[in-house]
Amino acid sequence: MDQETTAARLMEMFLLFSKTHWSPPRVGDLTPGEGSMLMHLYRIQTGHCRSCHGERGDRGARVKELSRTMRVAPPSVTQQVNALETRGYLIRQMDPRDRRAVRVILTEKGEQAVRDTSAAFHSRVDHLIAYLGEEKSEQLIDLLQEVYEYFKFRAGGAAEATDLQERKDDADDKAL
Repeated sequence: MDQETTAARLMEMFLLFSKTHWSPPRVGDLTPGEGSMLMHLYRIQTGHCRSCHGERGDRGARVKELSRTMRVAPPSVTQQVNALETRGYLIRQMDPRDRRAVRVILTEKGEQAVRDTSAAFHSRVDHLIAYLGEEKSEQLIDLLQEVYEYFKFRAGGAAEATDLQERKDDADDKAL
């Protein structure tokens, strides 16, 4: 197969994949986006968020921090926060360290929604692993990691792309 055909097939797969329902499944009255926001907020609150830049803990998160973590514009986050607060999934509290700031905190209903959403999402992944098998699932993880690194470093410029190729070469050498 020539590179043009491979490129066309790969682009087609990316387009098809983007149309699938890969986001957290719809649970209760939550949209997938709202479920995702609650999961992000939970990860911030529990200190399990690797991409978070602010303080972690049971004091919740500022909208700006949530926006940055989710990679969504602050006005969009604010709209979702308003809707989720109205329905009892979270509350806003003044930050005790900075009275000008407001933190968003999960309620018990919000925490239960996170548990339900997480269970549904894990079920999907478990079914995917059962469908692919353990070996192909591990191969998929490795390939997705490489794709992620390629796009992450490719966007950064030539120096990062060179570094990426060197790291890939090092990993290939270790595998031999």
